Amino acid sequence: MQIRRNYTSDHVIAEFTTENGKITLGGVAGTIVIEMAATETAQLKFSEGVYDLEMVAQDGFVTRLLQGKVTLAPEATRDVSP
Repeated sequence: MQIRRNYTSDHVIAEFTTENGKITLGGVAGTIVIEMAATETAQLKFSEGVYDLEMVAQDGFVTRLLQGKVTLAPEATRDVSP
């Protein structure tokens, strides 16, 4: 899975793979968990982008599972305790 500003952009904003640990597959359960650490999301500096999630089979066949728009909404709630 990659996030880019638009579909023609060469710049990858974020990449999620099983190899980099940001995607976990659930085996027979069929689940896909996509995660990014809070320290990484804090570094993101875009407002809108696009993404797609592709599955690559062992034979190299690629299937697009999802695609769409991404809107980055910065966190409003912060710890204000003394």
